[in-house]
Amino acid sequence: MSIESPELADDIRAGDPDAQRNVVEAYLPQVLRASRAAGLDGATAEDVAQSTFLTFFEKAATFEGRSQVRTWLFGILNRKIQEARRKGWRETPTDEIEAFVLREVEGLVSEEICKILSVTRTNLGVLIFRARNRLRECLEAQGVSR
Repeated sequence: MSIESPELADDIRAGDPDAQRNVVEAYLPQVLRASRAAGLDGATAEDVAQSTFLTFFEKAATFEGRSQVRTWLFGILNRKIQEARRKGWRETPTDEIEAFVLREVEGLVSEEICKILSVTRTNLGVLIFRARNRLRECLEAQGVSR
């Protein structure tokens, strides 16, 4: 069964342990990468990832399958990252970086990113533009050029 199949959504809602294991195995590396890319240190990124999956499984019965599992999971992750920041965990300014990582590293499409970050397509374009400019400036400061 595909990780994004409609049957998986039914199994997730039912609390099927095999479906849960499939989700964790498929998305844990991506969730950890996104947590670290958001500026969280290793231990904090792991805590946020664990909290993300915990919430995912606690709320599984409410998953309607209208979005992909990945979109729903990354939406939860984004809220957990924001919670971590509000609690004062170490951070760097990453609003633009989060959108950049979701697109360029995780390969999400604009529609999914907009749902996860709760932004419009226009706002997403601005975030991606700013992230690319920051990356270019960083590379130029390190002496890397085209």
